[in-house]
Amino acid sequence: MTDRRNFLKLSAFSIGSLGLFDGLGNQALAATSPDDYKSLVVVNLNGGNDSLNMLIPNTDTEYQQYATARPQIAFNKSDLLPISPIEMSANSFALSPRMSAMRELFNDGDLSFVANVGSLIGPITKEAFLDPLRTQPRPSGLGGHNTQTAYWQADHSNQIDTTKDGWGGRLANEFISNAVLPSNISINSGHNILQSHASERFYNVSLNGLISLRDFRNDQTNPAIRARRNALNSLNNLAANSADPFLKHAGQLFSEGLNLNLALQNSLSSITQDLSSRFSDSVSFSGGAFSAGLARIAELILIRQQLGMRRQIFFVQLAGFDTHSKHAENHGNLSEDLSNHLKAFNDIITENDQLRNSVLTVTTSEFGRNLASNGDGTDHAWGAQHMVMGGPVDGGKIFGTFPSLELDGADDYNGLGRMIPTLSVSQYGATVAKWFGVEDENLERVFPNLQNYQGSDRDIGFIS
Repeated sequence: MTDRRNFLKLSAFSIGSLGLFDGLGNQALAATSPDDYKSLVVVNLNGGNDSLNMLIPNTDTEYQQYATARPQIAFNKSDLLPISPIEMSANSFALSPRMSAMRELFNDGDLSFVANVGSLIGPITKEAFLDPLRTQPRPSGLGGHNTQTAYWQADHSNQIDTTKDGWGGRLANEFISNAVLPSNISINSGHNILQSHASERFYNVSLNGLISLRDFRNDQTNPAIRARRNALNSLNNLAANSADPFLKHAGQLFSEGLNLNLALQNSLSSITQDLSSRFSDSVSFSGGAFSAGLARIAELILIRQQLGMRRQIFFVQLAGFDTHSKHAENHGNLSEDLSNHLKAFNDIITENDQLRNSVLTVTTSEFGRNLASNGDGTDHAWGAQHMVMGGPVDGGKIFGTFPSLELDGADDYNGLGRMIPTLSVSQYGATVAKWFGVEDENLERVFPNLQNYQGSDRDIGFIS
């Protein structure tokens, strides 16, 4: 019986590639006014992004450290795209030559970088990290894809069950929602840790939009089709009213999934523009999957009022960042796609005056890569730079402290450029959660490890 109860808590029913993940109850802790809409878009760079080939020091000494450490994969200085971050020296940093769209966003004040972020339980120095007595806690499983994904998506600590409790789920749980859809929507990413929660369901939408049961659309009036639909509804009602808890739960999920599907069909039909056409897939190296995901997110944001949405959290992934080899080609191509498609998405959002300051996009990735190359690739590291984009962002800046690029220097703990983070996932996410509307005294419910940070350290400051 215990196994069945656990299965019922975690069970999911899907229609094609459209899935509904349900919990058992909902604890409502805060509310928003009907016109107070905010949306968080989490872009996960799956595989461990080499951010050191995206944001690059452009002063002579620091650039030479970068180029010497990775001779086969470093960009030529003459090819870099210089930027002048606010409150920093002109041209002190540059972007990858493959990311011209990101430079445009940065210069326009719609994009900033957050430096040296990673999985941390609390602040830690190089000396403390290398202390054999391990007097200060540090994350376990450094360099592991699964373990570091869990830290990033759950603010991992011994208080968290990462199989069903992510910070996106906990963030949604802070808000009352009587909307048609769950607050968390996964775009072609299925069950992910970030959006999981014991009490908060999330919804999975395919890259092609809604996929319905054949002949089950609202516009089907053929008598034979209607008869099949009525028969299916009758069978499902029997299951939903069954004394067997498994059948009852499955029937309820199926019915709710159909109802949500039909509601979305009606709302999405009001969008007359093909948003996919706004993304330049003719030069896309990721096969169109990432841009299609961003187009789906834009559509769902545009119909927010019809669905009664006040808070939404989207999760979409761009895969392929585990670049142990062929780095220059593969990472360069991915960087260009990321840059172009995020720019196209931001353009769609900012064209709508009501949305410009209501949508925040942030990147995540399980870890960065070593500064030193392994030849034509890079290996797993720790701290990395991340991008924050949108109207809410205090743009044109680099927040935090960019790591020293001296091998075996102050930030490198293994002699290969594996940087110890100086900002934590907790601080990064809590800055987002505060903008989302979580009161400061409640932030530790969403990010438990924030208890190890005090005062101004709890807010990185990248929201304007």
